[in-house]
Amino acid sequence: MSQESGIVSVGSTVNIVVVADLSALEVGEYLAQIVISSNDPDEPDLAVPVNGTVTTGPIPLTSAEHDNNNIVFTVFDNGVLGASHRQEGSGFQFYGQNGLCEGDLVIATVDSQIVGGLYRRDFYPMSTVEPFECSLAGFDQAFVTIYNDCIAPHPLGITVVQRSHSKSTSPDDDYVIMDYLIINGGTENITDAHIGLALDWDVGQPSDNLGGYDAGLRLSYIYEEGGFFNSNYYGCAALTAEVSGHTVSLSGMRDNSEYYEGMTNFADIPDTTQDCKSMLTVGPYDIPVGDSIRVAFAILGGVDLDDLAYNAMAAHNAWATVSVEDHRPSLPSQFALHQNYPNPFNPTSTIQYDLPFASDVILCIYDILGREVDRLEDGYREPGYHRVRWNGKDGSGRDLPSGIYIARLITPEYTKSIKMVLLK
Repeated sequence: MSQESGIVSVGSTVNIVVVADLSALEVGEYLAQIVISSNDPDEPDLAVPVNGTVTTGPIPLTSAEHDNNNIVFTVFDNGVLGASHRQEGSGFQFYGQNGLCEGDLVIATVDSQIVGGLYRRDFYPMSTVEPFECSLAGFDQAFVTIYNDCIAPHPLGITVVQRSHSKSTSPDDDYVIMDYLIINGGTENITDAHIGLALDWDVGQPSDNLGGYDAGLRLSYIYEEGGFFNSNYYGCAALTAEVSGHTVSLSGMRDNSEYYEGMTNFADIPDTTQDCKSMLTVGPYDIPVGDSIRVAFAILGGVDLDDLAYNAMAAHNAWATVSVEDHRPSLPSQFALHQNYPNPFNPTSTIQYDLPFASDVILCIYDILGREVDRLEDGYREPGYHRVRWNGKDGSGRDLPSGIYIARLITPEYTKSIKMVLLK
């Protein structure tokens, strides 16, 4: 604060600069007050409302690197893959040569309801990237992270558990399996969901790239014509479900309509060299509220097209060993109460909490004076990822005024509170 006290003469003004450090707060908007105390007989304490915004910019991302001798590949906690263009990650390196600028998960139901996509950063990290024990036989490197779509312009209300698996021995050392559990934690059923990977490839000289598609292996691939700078082939294979769309394009994937067109159709393969992007999509899926589906892709390399096809077949064979038990949704590793979104909100906001095992749960809303105004959960709940919507009303259905409210999760093992701003 530039000045904490002083005298303001009659008819004059004083400028005071107040700087607030919001770096410790989660993403969202916050309502505060600056109280000015004076000897004014009519208004001795003047409360000046202040809005503060915490953006997604400073969120520190975490990542992990698969390195199995043949391949180096970076995965991030917000769904980004590779990210070599900003030197944040190693891309996807095959025998020391990188072929991937960036890859991103993308999910669509209609052309106006799409989350994810190249360079969009629609997913908010809910955990760091951590190693875990892989259930695929012989796969010795595996990482897991969790994120949701709460910062997307039009969120679907999904939570994604992303797992990646790699192996250091032949014939499985030329690819990484990307394994996605898509959980519908919203309040509405999701229908006709298409799920894909959008990939911005840079193989050798990017402007000399060509692409192709092998329907039998569900394999999309990119290579440099002539192989002058990089003779390797790079690709993505769909390991689950039927492919609903495939595209290799220079100018596509600029807006939602182009994304949806590419996710639901098979575009002609360009016959002229270009800086290629590709997208391989599976579906459609219906995901009821509280349910989930699991999809998997392999990101792979090969010294030529035959070798790439051989590695795609190896990835299909490895995924075929995943049991029904392995396909069941994974559970949270710890209790958590996440920041509501949107925040501020009017009139509804979503609150998510995680239970690693079944527990009695109370989720209450309090006003700024500590009075309980609504009780959203009260009873026994199964383990998993839970979402509850609050409509800004009290327990009797009466509209509440704008202000700061507290959501508190209480279990026998865990208690946490978050601040929410109802702004009408």
